[in-house]
Amino acid sequence: MKRAFMFILLAIVLSGNAVAQVAGKWVGEQAGPGPRESVVLEIKVNGSNVTGTYAMGTNTPVPIANTKINGSKITFTTGQDIRGNRIEQAWNGELKGDELILTRMIQLNGRGYRGRGYDVPVKLTRAK
Repeated sequence: MKRAFMFILLAIVLSGNAVAQVAGKWVGEQAGPGPRESVVLEIKVNGSNVTGTYAMGTNTPVPIANTKINGSKITFTTGQDIRGNRIEQAWNGELKGDELILTRMIQLNGRGYRGRGYDVPVKLTRAK
């Protein structure tokens, strides 16, 4: 019984550590339909609540939602309305030290979208 309790306690501590590791400011560049643009991802952790924003280029930062962290893996969504179109992105990422590699699936007005440059992974590094 003691071993089971210690195992559960260790699992909780390690999962909390993974959440803490992804918190902070991440910067990089992202390909899109035009030239590469700068990206800033800010992740905030308050207990088990994970929030943040994603900004590309000079665009207004959009909130991240539905964030889940499992070990070195992170998933979240972003959404915004642009010129009457609803664009939702489902992000999947993997943390490797001070590097976060993200891929995305895009929905444009509820339909899958495969535009030029959107299938290129986004490589972010932890801001110092």
